[in-house]
Amino acid sequence: MTYPTTTAAYQAVSVGQCQAFILDVPLVLLQKKQTPDRFGNVAGQIVTNEQYGAVLPKGSKLTPMVDTIIKRLTKNGTIGRLQKKWFNVDFSAIPQLH
Repeated sequence: MTYPTTTAAYQAVSVGQCQAFILDVPLVLLQKKQTPDRFGNVAGQIVTNEQYGAVLPKGSKLTPMVDTIIKRLTKNGTIGRLQKKWFNVDFSAIPQLH
């Protein structure tokens, strides 16, 4: 089944119209944090190998520098610490679904 909005999908899960749905883990965790009694646990995360990014004008001279910094922040754990701080979740502890 499809739903016209994310809100409608959350509502369908919370009233038992559907048992689960797939969405970005940070969005699901944010909704669960806002309404903790309406939803169960996050079952897992699908590994998509997506990477962090930033939007810059095409051909920006800053692109190589931003790429390097994002890679460094990921490698040194800063991104993970920010996820923990703002989402209060250790994303590495959420099971990966294969």
